Amino acid sequence: MKPKFTESKTGSFVLEWVVPESLPYFEGHFPNHPVLPAAAIVDFSLEAIKEAAKNPSLEIKNLKLGKFYEIIGPRQYVEIRLTEKSAKEWEIIWSGIRPSEKRLAKLHFEFF
Repeated sequence: MKPKFTESKTGSFVLEWVVPESLPYFEGHFPNHPVLPAAAIVDFSLEAIKEAAKNPSLEIKNLKLGKFYEIIGPRQYVEIRLTEKSAKEWEIIWSGIRPSEKRLAKLHFEFF
């Protein structure tokens, strides 16, 4: 099932998601202690921006910021908030939902 975004009152797009344990990324990161790698977070964030912007042909120019604060594992509840900062820039914040509301990652993309 494909995750669905809702638009917040502030103009951001928000997705609440339970990270599926069946993601192939978990197969190599790491045996007996699966971790969602940064590359997967970046990839999912890019796809989410394309969907929120309704522009599947967006091309990334630069990852201006990529901070990863906490490990994201399978079956973890996350909130992904996408905010369009300008016509060519988006910020994505991944936060925990349950049991904690810690910030998990923050990314800032620039597009052509």
